[in-house]
Amino acid sequence: QKLRVVGQAVDALVYLHTPTEGKGCTWHRDFKPANILLAADLTAYLGDTGFAKIAQRSGERLGTKATTSVWGGAGSPGYCEDALRPPDEQTEAFAVGVTLLVVLTGLDAVDIEDACCQAYEEGGGEEDLQFAAVPGSRLAQRHAGWPPAVADKLKQLYLQLTLKRRVKRLALPKLRDALMSLLSVSAGARDGQAAMDEAVSPSLPAPSGAGAPTALSLKVRALKVRALKVRATG
Repeated sequence: QKLRVVGQAVDALVYLHTPTEGKGCTWHRDFKPANILLAADLTAYLGDTGFAKIAQRSGERLGTKATTSVWGGAGSPGYCEDALRPPDEQTEAFAVGVTLLVVLTGLDAVDIEDACCQAYEEGGGEEDLQFAAVPGSRLAQRHAGWPPAVADKLKQLYLQLTLKRRVKRLALPKLRDALMSLLSVSAGARDGQAAMDEAVSPSLPAPSGAGAPTALSLKVRALKVRALKVRATG
């Protein structure tokens, strides 16, 4: 669900960046999870375009393109690459990359790489390991249900979106396509796990005419399920 939501928000961001008839290129300037809004049907929308609109009006008053006006400190801590840098596709990519890592780990955006390394060490991982070497599957938020392959790929996408050599950063249209591909991987992993759970732990029908199960019957059911699991794993 989180992956689909971020993918839809990135798609909206690509639309903002793409000039069309009657619409120029606009930088959002504050992409982050808090600005991804959900409708009643769980469709994601990119909200809080206030920074972009202010910059556009400022650019129009100055007789310049809105997309080249000075950033003026727009953005949020952790997601903002450099408040003094004019916005471009690379600054937007940086914010999207941090968003992916925040969604994966559940950690705060500020100094998130250090926080990831600390969490990895506290979880029994190797000490003093560089962030780039930490597996994404070991950074995934506990109980969030991230398939290991998807978690590893999300971490890799973060690295591609935040490269220090800015011109080499992953283009957002390519990111959007990668996220759509990951959705199918994630769905397949969930379906496979559900099928395995059903095979290992089938539901046991209650005897006809029986009321609430007794303590003894619950113990018997638990023993049956345990035996099924042993046979399935053996």
